Amino acid sequence: MTEAWSLPVPKGWFRVASLRDLPVGAVRPARVDGHELVVYRSAAGEVHVASAWCPHLGAHLGHCGKVEGERLRCGFHGMCFDREGQCVETGYNTRPPPTSKLRPWLVRETFGQVFTWYDPAGSTPDWSLPTLDDAGWSTWRATSWQLPTHPQDIAENSVDLGHFSWVHGYDAVRATRPPEANGACLSVWYEFERAVPGLTSIGAARLKIEIAAEVWGLGCTLVDVTVASLGFRARNLVAVTPTGGGEIDLCAAISMRGDDSWRPVALMPQVAIETLLAPGAIALYAHDVEQDFVYWKNKRYESRPALADGDGPIGRYRRWARQFYGDRATAVGGDDATP
Repeated sequence: MTEAWSLPVPKGWFRVASLRDLPVGAVRPARVDGHELVVYRSAAGEVHVASAWCPHLGAHLGHCGKVEGERLRCGFHGMCFDREGQCVETGYNTRPPPTSKLRPWLVRETFGQVFTWYDPAGSTPDWSLPTLDDAGWSTWRATSWQLPTHPQDIAENSVDLGHFSWVHGYDAVRATRPPEANGACLSVWYEFERAVPGLTSIGAARLKIEIAAEVWGLGCTLVDVTVASLGFRARNLVAVTPTGGGEIDLCAAISMRGDDSWRPVALMPQVAIETLLAPGAIALYAHDVEQDFVYWKNKRYESRPALADGDGPIGRYRRWARQFYGDRATAVGGDDATP
């Protein structure tokens, strides 16, 4: 076990499912910091998240639950729960036990994903995730992995400008504006150049890419990507959920569109972006994310890093991140992390 895992679990909104995987009637298991959850979509289209263990005899509803209208039925003995988690029917047409209840968890649907609020101290949300207008954007495509690391390390990538050249091979990386912290959101702006195989035929083998990233807590980062030379825009999502035991669920998702210019991607119809560009875009995005795995899985957390010019605003990020730990913030460090 590395020192990174000794960091406390932060509070925040954490992803538990993809909306694309939740058609009406779907039931999925999820886990946040060791808490087993069930995620399901009712007949009316509402998404619900609740504690997964059936209070009757302990069946996991994420694996044996079945949606019946607006209720969730346990397949083990037929116990049925309403949207508030109360058992309203047994499998034997007998009186439901009054203490038989699932604990409902808060739900937020955005970025094509389902998020739930979690705080080890049990607090209610004091901030929320934004909602985007998806009109004109392609369907969110996502992929996910399970890794032994901590949410703070993943979110730190957004401000770690130094690693973009060494790990990802980007050139001319530079911040274009100072970072801005606004409550639970940290915004950063930078740009770089990168080689993109396969684009030589349209004279764009090297692209200048502009980035505007919003880090929402330690579980959700939204990256707005603009490639002006191609008339291309993308929204890249990085969603991190602490699942327990020093493990995380890491989800990368992407949605894209053309801009309003007369450039190659901007001239493509939406159906072409969906069918031709989207599969390659999520594959390229996943490849970039996977380049970080060897570091995330094997590094340790330095609470007092010896930062250097060129690192990016890591010290600023760590001081901002302390708000998500409450009284446990001293374990995060970062006061001396100022280049």
